[in-house]
Amino acid sequence: LMHGMWHFDKGILYTLKQAFIRPGYMAMNYIEGKRIQYYNFFYLLLLVLGSNVLVSYFFESVYNIKEVEGISTADETTLDLTTFIQDYYKILLFLLIPLFAINGTIVFRRLKINIAEQSIIAGNILLTGSAWFFVFNLLFYLTYYSPPQFSGIVAGIILSIISLVPVQAY
Repeated sequence: LMHGMWHFDKGILYTLKQAFIRPGYMAMNYIEGKRIQYYNFFYLLLLVLGSNVLVSYFFESVYNIKEVEGISTADETTLDLTTFIQDYYKILLFLLIPLFAINGTIVFRRLKINIAEQSIIAGNILLTGSAWFFVFNLLFYLTYYSPPQFSGIVAGIILSIISLVPVQAY
């Protein structure tokens, strides 16, 4: 655990660059055994998710961000769902890997990629989406006091990119 968290290889920046530019190509290289140039997807995913949590915690304490106004008017079902997602978001996030893997196996069955290889592709998709979300977090908090229209445009662009990551990867 200590080695995985504190030992940064030279491949970490290369892996992040490839995740932003060519996530599908990177996943196929990894599956084909060309792994020496890449940092482990799953370690990097944990580092990116941890960085997201640290950035959110830091900026929320700096800006003294409280709960979103107006949520008290939501119905009870919405509040229950929101509470469930907030409590179990880490588990739900990692459940995306088998969900994407099963979906990829079914949809792309002609490629003859097994479920384990699809799990690597799914982990890569989650890594890429999380890395883009990290960029979104930084931009959101750095532009927190900017006009809401600017923040809305930035959020729309980043969320569009995140939603297109599976398409780009496959």
